Amino acid sequence: MPIRHLDTYLQERGLIHEAPLTSLKDTRIGIDAQQWFKTLLSHPNYKEPFVSVTGGAPLNTYQHMERELRLLEQHRIKPVFVFQGLPPTRRDRPFFLFPNSTDLLENPMLKLRTRDKGWEKYVSGDLEGAKNLFDQSSSVEPKDIFNQIHRLFRTRQVEYLVAPYLSWSQLVYLERHPKKHYIHSIYGSNELFLFDGVDKVILSINFERGLIKFASKKEILIDTGLTPEQFTDLGILSGFELSPSFPPFVERHEHTFKHAVDLIRRYQTGLSTVMAYADHPMVAKTGYLDQFCRSKCMIKFSLVTMAEEGKVMPLPIASPTSSSPIGIHDIPTDLHDVFSYKFPDEIYFQLCRAMISPTLLNVLATGLWVEQPPLCGGETDDYWSFVRESLTENPTSPRCVALSLIISPLHQFWQKKPISAIYYFDPHNNYTIPHASQTTVNLIEKISNWNVPAGVVEEELKRQNSSTIDISLCLGATSQSHLAGRTRTPRSTSQTNHKPLEKKDEVVANTIWRFLELRGYLHSNHQHTIQGKALFLGLKESKVNDKLQEPLLLVIEMLKMGCLHSNWFGGRTWTGTAHLGSEDDKRNMLLVMRVLSIVPLSFKPMSWQGPLSRDLLTFNSFTRSLTKSLRLLIESIVLSLVLRNDTRRSREDGMEVSLSLPFQNEANTGMGILFKGYADAMVCSQSEIEAETEIDKKEEMVKELKEDILVGAQDGFPMVRDVRAELNRGFRFWDAVMKVVRTLKEEKVVNNNLADGFERADVWLKPLRL
Repeated sequence: MPIRHLDTYLQERGLIHEAPLTSLKDTRIGIDAQQWFKTLLSHPNYKEPFVSVTGGAPLNTYQHMERELRLLEQHRIKPVFVFQGLPPTRRDRPFFLFPNSTDLLENPMLKLRTRDKGWEKYVSGDLEGAKNLFDQSSSVEPKDIFNQIHRLFRTRQVEYLVAPYLSWSQLVYLERHPKKHYIHSIYGSNELFLFDGVDKVILSINFERGLIKFASKKEILIDTGLTPEQFTDLGILSGFELSPSFPPFVERHEHTFKHAVDLIRRYQTGLSTVMAYADHPMVAKTGYLDQFCRSKCMIKFSLVTMAEEGKVMPLPIASPTSSSPIGIHDIPTDLHDVFSYKFPDEIYFQLCRAMISPTLLNVLATGLWVEQPPLCGGETDDYWSFVRESLTENPTSPRCVALSLIISPLHQFWQKKPISAIYYFDPHNNYTIPHASQTTVNLIEKISNWNVPAGVVEEELKRQNSSTIDISLCLGATSQSHLAGRTRTPRSTSQTNHKPLEKKDEVVANTIWRFLELRGYLHSNHQHTIQGKALFLGLKESKVNDKLQEPLLLVIEMLKMGCLHSNWFGGRTWTGTAHLGSEDDKRNMLLVMRVLSIVPLSFKPMSWQGPLSRDLLTFNSFTRSLTKSLRLLIESIVLSLVLRNDTRRSREDGMEVSLSLPFQNEANTGMGILFKGYADAMVCSQSEIEAETEIDKKEEMVKELKEDILVGAQDGFPMVRDVRAELNRGFRFWDAVMKVVRTLKEEKVVNNNLADGFERADVWLKPLRL
């Protein structure tokens, strides 16, 4: 959310100018990735209103991003994207929001209520009303498709970096660098005008018309009659994404930017303005004076990554703007209250190169893991216990272990810092995450013997006739005792001859091996556990091109966590659940729907056009949270390799490593919905089939019926690349899952009743196979 009412003011005062896109020819433009992505999602031609109820990422965003990058390239404009890093710390408790949080864009609980109303309209048949409400409740952020964007940037050789904190200040630094102008202009939101040394900012780019719109801070200052310092105060009082509006402005129903300008003129400074309203009930209640000072400090002393040194420094130190530059002694000593205590520079460097995302670092910085509600609302005890016990608070849970891996090599200040979780379903209480427990510490110490050199990795690639280092290759390399023995390699120390891991392939392979041991697929002697054996056998059942490695591992994880079954979550049925046939038929269909929905569907680049399922969205919340948690565990492993000197510390290939590791993307509900549509049509025709007594005719009738249904399904799901091929891929995944379940049952690892439920579903599914 940009500075409130500023865009309207600029428009009314004629301060927004147009210029041809060609005016940027042969220049480098710094782009705020957050603003670019938001603009892309809000474009009328690119909108995907059903993302909030199908889960996963937008289906056509990648194509539109590529199109705009291609247009910039055609105009000989070199983009440099800057992503948001760690958010500044906040004093307010999560889920207890400022008055202006009634804004739908800011309040996740309000989005949930809007989405619930959308479901009500969907059930009543008001599809257009539902579509509008679902669109309003969408919450897709760049972080949700972080890896997709980076993969596109790698393909098109686009420059990028992740800021240590604010993308705005990093862009300002790049433009006003004292020796090298890394960029010649900035495209972003109007918050950029808050910073010193900024003049022109490109506010929008219309690729269809080949035009840019921009404004000049110098002109704004002349028009308002304010100094740069006063304008910064004005912007903070008006409110923007990271700073709440001055409470008296919120209460004023017809508040305008001009009114805020007049108030600053009257009191001269923002601080004086706030002091003048010190007795205002909401100013006192929200502690707005403290918030104003924190926001001012956040802007004036914003931390940036310096280009040459790679150090993180306050903006006025990194890039002075006056003849009397600010010295280090002028920097507030409590800057850590705004931006967190400082991490080692190498952590910021790996963040900058996108080896890791900001999520875990933010948890460590704030001491809080804030659990936001999932798309389905997360209303059931099943989901609450899953998030708490399986993902977060258990000493061996992925989130707890991920934090421990990052913290253990750091200074004791970080090691002793308590970290707790705050959940949307119990916002008043903090729950300890035991990252320093003996169980967790012992677990992460076990993986220190994974330092397999490049020679062994290359041998395995040849032996397995593979070109990719992935879960399957790493399991294959440990499938026999003599193979596993080669991988037991001590850390690089003065007492050993082993060198730190150097090549990208070494880092990727050892990260996956460490992950597999942490999650219980490999023993400490590097041989397969029962779960590892089941996963390996399941993968041998599947085709390489089906890309089922991650979904199959998710199945085993969800079986361990008790959330993959045919029971109703919360003891209730939801829209779009299995509803045809007997009770057994419903449960069989429900189990198959859920299992198949773990597999990502192959889509054409177009928005979702098909039925919806709240039941599958509820299940998708488990899948999505688990996928994200496992990805964070992967990131923590690779960062710990760097921090512990198990690999070369000054790595420039952070993004390459990151894009080679698993769990980059999350599946939506598509495959499950597609199967349900197909299965419903088959079940509805069951009486017609049973009426035919001759076996040959019945078989022919079934064959023709399936063909007719597939044709109809392709029309009903136009965004699916190939309905037949996708359903067959889903059925092959089911076969691999059955191999896993049967292996686990033989080893008495999985509950017999649960395994029998899979067997019944397998029998039920057979007549539906293509």
